[in-house]
Amino acid sequence: MQRLADAIATAGVRRLLLMVAGAGDATRTLANIARLGTEVLPPLREVGGPVA
Repeated sequence: MQRLADAIATAGVRRLLLMVAGAGDATRTLANIARLGTEVLPPLREVGGPVA
């Protein structure tokens, strides 16, 4: 997460494309998506404004 925050702050990145692997256990995949939405994106919004 810190590397993404640094890229946003330093390079002025305005859009990110984040991908979650869908292979394997569906429960774990859904947990990863939920974690991305709750633990990764909110702090990134604070660094660079709205994240699309």
